Amino acid sequence: MDLQISVSDCRTALSNFQSRVSDFEISFKDHLSMRTSVGQFQVSARKTLTHLLHEVSELKKITKLSILDEEECKKELSKLNNYEMRFDEMLSHLPCENNGIYLNIILGNISVSILNRMQRIRYKEDYEKFKLRVNLILFVFAPIVYFVHLRVLDAAYNFFLVWYYCTLTIRESILRCNGSRIKGWWLFHHYASAVLSGIMLTWPDGECYQNSRKQILLFSFYISFVTFLQCQYQRGCLYRLKALGRRHSMDITVEGFHTWMFRGLTFLLPFLIIGYVFQLYNAYLLYHLSQTYQCREWQVSVLALVFLLMATGNTLTTAEVCFHKVRHRLGVRDRLHFSLNVILYQRSLYEISNFERNLKYDLPVLICKNDVVEKFFNAFLSQMKCSFDCFAYTDCEVECPDDWSELKPKTVTTEQMINLGSFNVGFYSIDLTVCYK
Repeated sequence: MDLQISVSDCRTALSNFQSRVSDFEISFKDHLSMRTSVGQFQVSARKTLTHLLHEVSELKKITKLSILDEEECKKELSKLNNYEMRFDEMLSHLPCENNGIYLNIILGNISVSILNRMQRIRYKEDYEKFKLRVNLILFVFAPIVYFVHLRVLDAAYNFFLVWYYCTLTIRESILRCNGSRIKGWWLFHHYASAVLSGIMLTWPDGECYQNSRKQILLFSFYISFVTFLQCQYQRGCLYRLKALGRRHSMDITVEGFHTWMFRGLTFLLPFLIIGYVFQLYNAYLLYHLSQTYQCREWQVSVLALVFLLMATGNTLTTAEVCFHKVRHRLGVRDRLHFSLNVILYQRSLYEISNFERNLKYDLPVLICKNDVVEKFFNAFLSQMKCSFDCFAYTDCEVECPDDWSELKPKTVTTEQMINLGSFNVGFYSIDLTVCYK
């Protein structure tokens, strides 16, 4: 059946289409113009903020050398610190100026900055899921490779490891450009793991390879298990700490042990120590093999060196964290150093009235398991420029409850809170945290 359309209807349809195209082209030109303006503003804003940060640094030096009285000097330095914090926050919303040598070599000199906050968090979450899924695959794949003696399967497994660690380092470098605070050693650790997997891939099949493959596959199986365990539990811990404002929104799960992991993740420490001992044993085994007449491949001695480097770095980094924590606890046996850390929610620090940030006290105080000397609280409250509606204390070394009340104090099993209007104060360990809701 032939459909006939009148000439007037055809002309009207074409005219409407052309009109919509013209309107869209005008809007699109406006969009391009605005993008150009935004780009110019971003360049200008970065220069201005860099100059302002330098000026703040100079003003802090001048203030310290000035003849201002101690109280006024502290007040002005606190204001300058707040300015510095605000400028750093503004800089994080601008495109990254330098991607670093690694990303420039791989991707070229292109911007990898994600300016939208939600897209940044989405990219970080995608990184976490990627790491979790790949380690689950490795956890299942390693036993298959262990029991099925095929060189092709070994090569496929090692190639998968090379791809995984290379992808991980690229993603972590992009995350660093977007505000993630990944420590130097743990970033280098992934580069070393990529090198180690690459050497395993090039190691020719032979008696020496067969003597050590099971040991290295067992190690790989164990590491994938520990990494999977860390990812699962660290995500939950980070979510809780971010909700309380004690961690940055772009912080990610990491291999190894960090100070914040003492809050609920101490049980992971033995698993990590076993992994480090495993690495040292691998280094010893490979070094011993390299001294035999049969093992003359260069891969053996290099692998022993890489395993030794990784074991030493991991052990020293974790030991430093534990030593810092132990020293911190021993230092508060007779005299405690208390600080007020302001956690900001939605509003700026300047909207918090009658409160000074980073007040510090050195007061002799005795802490028992379920008691804090009332003298300390009286001394503390007398220094505050505000009054509390109710008075309470909490046990040492307890976690903050997830359901902090914003309107009224709520007593929970492990913690009682001091409430003042929009302030919730919790005393735990040696930190007194004031949360502004």
